[in-house]
Amino acid sequence: MPYEIPLKVLVIDPNHDSVNILLRELQSVDSVILAHRVESLEQAGKVLAESDINAIFINPLSVELDSASDFIFTIREESPEIVFVLYIDTALAEQNRAEFYRGERKRFLHYFWLRFLHYLWREPHTEIEERAENQLYDWWLSSHLKY
Repeated sequence: MPYEIPLKVLVIDPNHDSVNILLRELQSVDSVILAHRVESLEQAGKVLAESDINAIFINPLSVELDSASDFIFTIREESPEIVFVLYIDTALAEQNRAEFYRGERKRFLHYFWLRFLHYLWREPHTEIEERAENQLYDWWLSSHLKY
């Protein structure tokens, strides 16, 4: 890749098992220079105030959907340079599709997604790394280059 954006990642999820797998994968990616985990939105707010985070992986179903949605949309408005990745069990989201995409949350359809655990186990690490870096690089180019 011609340009790598150093990633400072915050993972928000109280589920220890899935987060440990995700953190291990993130820490093995050369462009990830920080990978920090918190269990709550309150803790996330403190980390964001103290760190220069540029990517947030969040499982909105594990921290209460309405609160997670408010947090995501507030951060997106205040800091649009931060990329959000919905780290989620897509089957569970689809079971509750009407509620999950209700109102402003319909915007989640346009967010980056990382399928909860299944994604990490089905595809080789190098493919995950390449896809994530390419998507983040494309996003960065589209949001920072002025024509």
